[in-house]
Amino acid sequence: MKIFILVLSLLCFSFVPSYASETADITGVENSISERAMENIVKASPEFSFYGTVEKIKNGNYESNLKGMLRKGADMFLSEIRANAVIMGCVMMLGILCSFISNLASSFKNGGVSDAAFLCCYAVLAGLSATGFKEISECAKGAIEDMGFFIKSLVPFLSVLSASEGRVITASVLHTEILVATAVSSYITERVILPLVYASFALKFINNITENKTLANFSVMADKFARRILSFTLLIFTAVLSLSGFAAGTVENMGMKTARFAVSSFVPVAGGALADSVSAVTASFGMIKNSAGIAGIMAILLMAAYPVIKCAAVSFIYSFTGALIEPLCDTRLSRAVTSVGEVMGMLFGIVSISAAQYVIASAILLFTYGG
Repeated sequence: MKIFILVLSLLCFSFVPSYASETADITGVENSISERAMENIVKASPEFSFYGTVEKIKNGNYESNLKGMLRKGADMFLSEIRANAVIMGCVMMLGILCSFISNLASSFKNGGVSDAAFLCCYAVLAGLSATGFKEISECAKGAIEDMGFFIKSLVPFLSVLSASEGRVITASVLHTEILVATAVSSYITERVILPLVYASFALKFINNITENKTLANFSVMADKFARRILSFTLLIFTAVLSLSGFAAGTVENMGMKTARFAVSSFVPVAGGALADSVSAVTASFGMIKNSAGIAGIMAILLMAAYPVIKCAAVSFIYSFTGALIEPLCDTRLSRAVTSVGEVMGMLFGIVSISAAQYVIASAILLFTYGG
């Protein structure tokens, strides 16, 4: 029985590291960053390199610059405000023009002309907003796709390195569950939540054409469904991965300690040194895993930074413009502009929560094996 335990322990410690050394490839993970995602990363941090960051963290040479990152984020936000300031000007001019024509027609007691003027201005506003919404929604959807594609390359890499530490059970369980959970989450976001946001955008504009809010409840329902599905997805995603990681990690820790004890106790003379050398080898793989995991989390955050800031900036512009033109023009026009800001805010939340999910997935895989 002792011989069987010893042989099993040696196999666990000798086979897995060699498998990991042949399979793990940091450059493969770096190459999985798409060109579009790389453009977003460069906008947020021009000097970032996944491989370079892994090397710096592993060697202890990496220095974080939180103040510089915050300043860069503020600069990006202000840059987006300036770039989209023309939207604010166009919407304000449109509102003033609509108000002027309506007042002029009302002075001649011609309600038909006033309604026609409003509909013309409203159609121009709808076209302008739809163009901007399409650009922002494509940016948000692209960021979600890029983060999902990157995590599908990062998780197997981290799993192999975790297996090289002897955490075979935990790595195999979390590898599968993270990939499945990520795929399901991405599918729900792209196929359910985003279409609900698109529907909400259209319903809000249709609802504000007339004074009677004929589709107000449908718009509110679409917003609530999108928010609740997003919150429920994040809750289930986090709960499943956390529980799986805890359960697998507990079993794995017991097995690792048993194996080390067996090697140390049953191998005469050199048992302690052999157990220590195995621990050193697994620790080196753990260092690479931790470095790659932290660099991966940074890459995900940088991929999401520009789309999130862009959504936040455009949402602020529309909300602020809607508040400015409210005293100047028809309330239906101001409500429509404000509703665009609300929808852009929902896109901001969707991208932020998607990034949080992928960061949580990486962090669970990274920090499950504490003992």
